[in-house]
Amino acid sequence: SFNFPLTVIEVKMSEDIRTAYVYVSCHDELEGQVVLSRLKESSYYIAKEMSKIVSMKFLPKLIFRIDSTSENYEKISQILNSKKVQQDLKK
Repeated sequence: SFNFPLTVIEVKMSEDIRTAYVYVSCHDELEGQVVLSRLKESSYYIAKEMSKIVSMKFLPKLIFRIDSTSENYEKISQILNSKKVQQDLKK
């Protein structure tokens, strides 16, 4: 079982809907590979629970990936708040 906060950011389906790419984000200072490993170990259980609430002919294979969107937002925010950009905006 997971003892840390985890958010599913997005799920992208393959064209043949046999594979679901699940993008997740952690809120704690956890190693991304540890999270992915734990999710992979739990994928059978997750799929079993999904089958109880999702009505599909077959359930897609779940492939978990770490979402780096929030890291990108932080980098962009730092750039926009930099002295150089602030000076350029005042021109």
